[in-house]
Amino acid sequence: MRILLLLLALLLGGCSTTQKTTTISEEEAHAAIVEVLHLSGSALDSSALGSLPFTALLKEEQLHILDLDEIPLLEQRLQLWRSEVLEAYRSTARGMGEELDPLLDTLVIDDARKLVQSKEMSATSILKAQKGEEIKTMAAALLLPALSESQKIWGIVHERYEIWSRSRVLLGEDGLPPLEENPFEQLLTVFVDSFLGALEREEMLLRTTPVVKGSGSILEVFQ
Repeated sequence: MRILLLLLALLLGGCSTTQKTTTISEEEAHAAIVEVLHLSGSALDSSALGSLPFTALLKEEQLHILDLDEIPLLEQRLQLWRSEVLEAYRSTARGMGEELDPLLDTLVIDDARKLVQSKEMSATSILKAQKGEEIKTMAAALLLPALSESQKIWGIVHERYEIWSRSRVLLGEDGLPPLEENPFEQLLTVFVDSFLGALEREEMLLRTTPVVKGSGSILEVFQ
């Protein structure tokens, strides 16, 4: 008898959950998605952006610079450059949360209720597809001044690199491959990709973190 009662309770609980997901309106689902993106931007964990290696920051054809032991103080300057870049990434990521808000208000979601129920599909992927260029423009405006110190260091690195390359030619050896004088576009692309990746992880974390039923949290619709 107790087993039958337990099975009945489970069935009723399942019916209640099913009813909840099917009765939520498209407008409510859309509002919940926009809110979770807003929360994700506000609570973004920027630590991932602060630990990117050289191999992520530099283009593949520039990685040879890491092995040029002949140039005095090159390793130290590159380490300092990386530290300044990562600090710029962290500060820019913290400022991007508010910048995203106007874009979220105009996000188009074809089937918001389906997205709410999905445990694999993210709203961040929709945001990237629809607003990727606008996000990149916003990020560029914040990142450019934040990278000012790193660019000064890179300027010194580039100058020493060019001197060493010309010296090799004078000695009858092959010059070094060209080194980009201003890597801003590369650093911007890396930042945007890393930022959106962190935003997506934060979104899925919020959507899958249990909340107390009846708490009034908008995150209840994702349970």
